[in-house]
Amino acid sequence: PKSTDFTMNIVKISRDHAMCTRPPLPNFQVKEETVTIQLAASTKAPAELQVWYSNFETFDRAPPMFQKSTVKVTDNRFSLFVPIGSMFTVTTVTSGHKGSFDQIPPTSPSFP
Repeated sequence: PKSTDFTMNIVKISRDHAMCTRPPLPNFQVKEETVTIQLAASTKAPAELQVWYSNFETFDRAPPMFQKSTVKVTDNRFSLFVPIGSMFTVTTVTSGHKGSFDQIPPTSPSFP
């Protein structure tokens, strides 16, 4: 990546899926929303950004995992619809790709 590249993560989880957060969180409610990100003028963003999307709270169908798309940037701003359970990675880096593996590693030995 060049020094002008950047990456940001946008995450929205419900309290039911935030149990591992330390210290414990107070009660809160979340809802889906459209967010608009305004980039600093000095950012010099390209006309579009790369977007990777997963959702860890989709229960009525197979969850989307690492789906790649793009978002248009206009006047140094862009918008995303952010449902509950979502994780977005937004980046200027265009060389990324979904990883893979050749075979599952052997299981760990059992310990007493």
